[in-house]
Amino acid sequence: MIQPTFIEKKHKKGKQFDYDSLRAEGIKLIQQLAGEYWTDFNSHDPGVTILEQLCFAITELAYRTDFNIEDLLFREGENEHSFFRPDQVLPCNALTINDYRRLLFDSVFEIKNVWLQPIDRNKNSLNGLYSILLDIDENITSKSARSNVLDKARKVFLNNRNLCEDIEEIHILEHLPVVLHAEIELSGTVSAEKVMGELLYRVDEYLCPQMKFYSLQELIEEGYTLNDIFEGPLLKHGFIKTDELPPKTDKIMISELMKVIMQVEGVSSVKNLFVEADGQFHYNQVDIPFGMLPRLETNLEAFEEELPIELTKGRVSYTHIETQKVARYLNELRSANKRVYRLSEETIEVPEGKKVDTSSYFSIQNHFPQVYGLGIDGISSSATPERKAQVLQLKGYLMLFEQILVNYLAQLSGVGELLSFKNTEKRTYFYKTLDEVPYAEKLYRTANEGIDPISFRQQVIPSNYMEGLKSLTEVTDDYVDRRGRFLDYLLALHGESFPEVGTQSFKYYFPEETDDFLLKNKTRLLEFIPFINKNRNRGVDYQQEFSNEGNVAGLEVKLSVLLGLNFYSINDSKISDNISLIDHFKEQKLAITEKVKKPGKPKGAIDKKYFEENFDYIDLEELGENEVDEKIFNSLSIFSEGKIDEEFLKEGLILENYQVGPDNHKEGRFIAAFSTPGSSSPIALGSFESEEEASSVVVGLIELIKELNLKCEGIHLLEHILLRPDVNDRKFGIYILDENGNRLLRSKQCFTFSERLAMVKKLKPFITGEEYYSVETTSTKDFEIQFNVSDQNISFVSVNPDISVEHTHELKEKLYRFMSDEDDIVPFEEKIDFFIQNDENGPLIPEDFFEYRISMIFPAWTARFNDPEFRSVVEETVRTNQPANIDTRIFWFSISQMKKFEKLYKKWIDGLKEDDKQVLDEYSKELILILLGEK
Repeated sequence: MIQPTFIEKKHKKGKQFDYDSLRAEGIKLIQQLAGEYWTDFNSHDPGVTILEQLCFAITELAYRTDFNIEDLLFREGENEHSFFRPDQVLPCNALTINDYRRLLFDSVFEIKNVWLQPIDRNKNSLNGLYSILLDIDENITSKSARSNVLDKARKVFLNNRNLCEDIEEIHILEHLPVVLHAEIELSGTVSAEKVMGELLYRVDEYLCPQMKFYSLQELIEEGYTLNDIFEGPLLKHGFIKTDELPPKTDKIMISELMKVIMQVEGVSSVKNLFVEADGQFHYNQVDIPFGMLPRLETNLEAFEEELPIELTKGRVSYTHIETQKVARYLNELRSANKRVYRLSEETIEVPEGKKVDTSSYFSIQNHFPQVYGLGIDGISSSATPERKAQVLQLKGYLMLFEQILVNYLAQLSGVGELLSFKNTEKRTYFYKTLDEVPYAEKLYRTANEGIDPISFRQQVIPSNYMEGLKSLTEVTDDYVDRRGRFLDYLLALHGESFPEVGTQSFKYYFPEETDDFLLKNKTRLLEFIPFINKNRNRGVDYQQEFSNEGNVAGLEVKLSVLLGLNFYSINDSKISDNISLIDHFKEQKLAITEKVKKPGKPKGAIDKKYFEENFDYIDLEELGENEVDEKIFNSLSIFSEGKIDEEFLKEGLILENYQVGPDNHKEGRFIAAFSTPGSSSPIALGSFESEEEASSVVVGLIELIKELNLKCEGIHLLEHILLRPDVNDRKFGIYILDENGNRLLRSKQCFTFSERLAMVKKLKPFITGEEYYSVETTSTKDFEIQFNVSDQNISFVSVNPDISVEHTHELKEKLYRFMSDEDDIVPFEEKIDFFIQNDENGPLIPEDFFEYRISMIFPAWTARFNDPEFRSVVEETVRTNQPANIDTRIFWFSISQMKKFEKLYKKWIDGLKEDDKQVLDEYSKELILILLGEK
């Protein structure tokens, strides 16, 4: 049976800390390796002395390795941290209804409580829409002030909404005044005023609860973990407990009020408890209308004759309690529970590192007995040359071990750099020279002459100590692999991984630098972790500019980083502010076009035979670094008409498609030519003064084409819920389903949403009437099933007419049997479905098209995106990272399709931002047709 592996929570000290264990292990190994001819293992043996010194050195390394991790990561003068704080990576955007409630309460000061509910099915049947109900301060009474609160709440929701979710309605709740009547018996020494104050507070809090903030320290003291505390969105004014977010009260149970009152200190018993609301007395329960919230009448001074709550103690009746004292106690309780904490004023304790000594080394040779002559005092000047040579031989022998020890310390000192986001030096192995060894310079080789250099892993290692040590360290350092694994570790801390196939396997733009590009994208993914975690399911705020930095779906950001797309700037991590994938060609004064084959030879064509005899490929190794004037690019023949076609975007990246040769029309000048394999006519790009200049222009042109490709590669993410029609538009229709759930009939006309609800109710009693079903001929001579109830204005026809009258009759009979429950009883609700039709002759759109669906539009014309295998990688990455509750459709648009889409998309965005219904209707309809493949 395979034993599970796990990390021990309790750190166990290893044998590296125990000198005796190390010495015993060393003796054991020596006995195994050299026991036949080395039999003296006592302390006086020089070999054992060397072993003991090395064991002491290893314990010193272990001691330094055991420094606190914050100390090992400390780098003086640098603020960069390798790890994020809990408040940076644990919070996320609002994912649940309770998350939305927290955010709204935290962000809108006027709100006392807030509830979110999925929209009532009688108001809109689409999933993902919410009703927001606000309980606001009773002092806000003016129409403008209330409207301002609604606007604030709407902005908060839209700025934090999930993908495929939206507001359908938002209301301020009206208060339903409630008067509590009861006879209450008191006990103990608590004053009647204090009991009354607490009683009123508790009952009012039960009927109309207010949300409360807690401090970070309070929750920690109550036993909450940081994972629990920072679950959900990060608030500005403290933390709110989930269990203190009850649903909106829709009824008052008198029995529950009894329990609340009995919990008040000083209350002994309660009699004759009932509630007065809306002018009526209620003895069992009170039903609360949808748009209202019960509010207890707590102003006792408003009761002129007698109080509705009678307090007694034995035979004493408190008929004249001091109402001002009651009001003071009540206000004290309300104020005590209205605590507000500024999160910025509370700090999460992060261990502060301090500078520790991990790199200095004190040579073990200083610990040897003086007779060895290894220490700083050296050997006597009177010693024989042979003795001096023996000391140097031993010193050189020990330095082999010491090199390993000092390299270990150098590696330990580099932990902070290894676990940094940005490793500025391309190395993961560190080394250190043996300068601390006494008289080590006597053994350093300072020149490369006399000894042949060593070849190691196909690299020449100089015999010079300083150069050789550096080269040997570099050649053993597989930087890309090791740096990638360090980054993988940092990503794994956050539950993330990077799909390397996305960039490594498709070397279109960085054939020689693919590994560096991969590492850069892994680093960027780490940098974006706080943004991605916070916005993992967030949609855009459509009332803001889509080009605003940060106003973007979190899924879009993550996919862009994983796939190395141009969502962010190529040179830094800033999110792109360009929502078009085509407009950037204008910066180069170009227009992107699809490939069009023209008859005859292309402009600038070169004679094929002359080209093959006189032109040659470009050798980058012989080419120096020359800057090319931007004006030269503009003068190239390939751009002479101000256009660039999609084929050149792909083929223009390949260096082998370019050659340079003499200009047969201008002596002494050279031509840079472009020719793809199988091309019959090479094209002259331009004539230049030298071969080197022509080659430099080609290299610069490839860089330009690479940048144009990268800037094209992006995503348009479109949420279908934002394309939905208004419920007051006559665009809502009804399907009648057959026994297999297929949409067989459809309503002949469309309705408003409320009209459709009425039609569904009207339809139900007639659906079993056989006389209402018939088979008729259409204008195209096909046959269709019709369902008509003339006097009720009910009319349904086949979704797809049939050419066969027999088959149509057969379908009609089966449909009738299903509707009349002759074979099986099926609920009426399962026999119908709904659709939306934007135009009289437009397509029928099933309602689920708008529910938790998104479309992603990618350009099809770039070098990478034209590769079917890379498209598969993109689609798999989308499926892996999309939210589990959302269905995604992926489109690959040609240049003409993208131009048309972006034109409509920009106008639709403007309509969303301005809340212009006419514009929204027009362009939503056009976008839907594109997504359905109708245009």
